[in-house]
Amino acid sequence: MRIFSVIAVLFLLLGSLTLSCGGDEKPEPKMIGVDTLTTEEKAVDFALFPAENKVENSEEFIEKDFLEITALDYIYTVDYDIDGDVFKLFMTRDVTGVKYINFRAAAGTAVEELAAYPESVGFDEDYGFMYDHPEYGTIIAGLKNRRLVGILGFDNEDQVSLFAAWVSSLPAPEAPAPDLSPGQ
Repeated sequence: MRIFSVIAVLFLLLGSLTLSCGGDEKPEPKMIGVDTLTTEEKAVDFALFPAENKVENSEEFIEKDFLEITALDYIYTVDYDIDGDVFKLFMTRDVTGVKYINFRAAAGTAVEELAAYPESVGFDEDYGFMYDHPEYGTIIAGLKNRRLVGILGFDNEDQVSLFAAWVSSLPAPEAPAPDLSPGQ
């Protein structure tokens, strides 16, 4: 008898949820903490990028489909110029590592083989890769403090030096890493 009561309560709850949402209309899904970022919060994140060789007013917040990859959304980018070579650094606020996994999977299907990245770049536990993208040039990407970071258009040691210094300077996120263990 108790199971029937539980089922009845669930049906009532589902019915009230449908009514409160306006019938067949479904509310837009939201990513808590990302889509609600204020201009000030974004400015704090952009301040994490290096000031040296930065192209003025090149900061960009890409809400979706970074590099035409559906799973790469909410990415910060800033352009840099070293002796006329322009390249882009990027990072995400996401600290779950999911964006790294999605990016690596997409990159792995785009090329036959992912290459090792320069040893001077200190990604977390060797979670990084490098590959040649037909449109954006050489890309190096990896995890630093559980956050996806990378460089587009890499082609010389001066760039990797700036990139490696930036990666090593990134602070650990304030929020603890989510517990993704089974049964949670």
